[in-house]
Amino acid sequence: MKKLKVLLWLPVPPLLYWAFKDIRFRELLTTLSRLTVIQIVVLLVVNLVFVSIITLRWAVILRGLGSPVGILKLFSYRLAGFSVSYLTPGPQFGGEPLQLYLANKRSNVGYDLGSASIVLDKTFELLGNFTFLGLATLAILPLGLLSSSSLRLAIPLPSLLVAAPVAYLTAVFFGVRPLSLILARLPARLLSRPWFQRLQPLIGNSESRIVTYCRRRGRTVLQVLVFFVLVWAVSLVEMWLILHFLGVSADLQQTMFVLAGVKFAFLLPFPGALGALELTQVTVFELLGYAGETALGLVLYMRARDLLFAAAGLVLALSASRQSKKISL
Repeated sequence: MKKLKVLLWLPVPPLLYWAFKDIRFRELLTTLSRLTVIQIVVLLVVNLVFVSIITLRWAVILRGLGSPVGILKLFSYRLAGFSVSYLTPGPQFGGEPLQLYLANKRSNVGYDLGSASIVLDKTFELLGNFTFLGLATLAILPLGLLSSSSLRLAIPLPSLLVAAPVAYLTAVFFGVRPLSLILARLPARLLSRPWFQRLQPLIGNSESRIVTYCRRRGRTVLQVLVFFVLVWAVSLVEMWLILHFLGVSADLQQTMFVLAGVKFAFLLPFPGALGALELTQVTVFELLGYAGETALGLVLYMRARDLLFAAAGLVLALSASRQSKKISL
């Protein structure tokens, strides 16, 4: 695992080089100087609204599972989990065990129920991400920005990606437990290991709760749709505001294109999409006819914002760790 994490860092330097090689840093500073303090405050408030919405989604799921938790507590758990996901290699995963731990220790959410809530939350999130990528691909087709070879890849790819969360939700709608079935078919050598024997009942109990939750199919589908609209409406508003403040007059299609590039970069297994985000945005902005300096101005603002929230999450995680040690003593 450690070797894999090291390997994931290897593409980062060349990606950063290709993103920055033609950048005029004086122009980049000029672009960033367009952001005023009031504009930055507005953008941070909008991002807080975004985080509050995805936290509310988790809260709604927990309530539906029979374990309601206050949204402010869940907000702190999610922020702590975000710090781990953002600062470690992987496509925005990794902080979920910390979320689960904090929900258990500080809000008495059982591990099986907490795992079920996080699996459902992540399923909703992935379904929303891949659906948006598909819609964004269709929206930018009239712009004529993609070559025929790119189109052959861009059109079916989101459909393939969205198939996994759709298949999982469809299965549990009909009482099937896909994860449990997969685990039961693993090699006997793995199944006999003590750590796996402790893990398997947890997964089985969690998936049973997911199946129970999804028996009310209408409610589940409605939640997916409502939170999809809320999450992506706020995301598009935030991106449009950033572009506007940086001097880019983007319409809805162009804003979707830029946001799709961001989401695609964060699906790649690099820590915080480092290098991938920079190169993706430079490419997207050049296709739209804007300077690479503007693209990197956008990226640097996003980096500063995300590092601010990640730092807040680390403080919350360390505070929770200290409190747990005091309680154990």
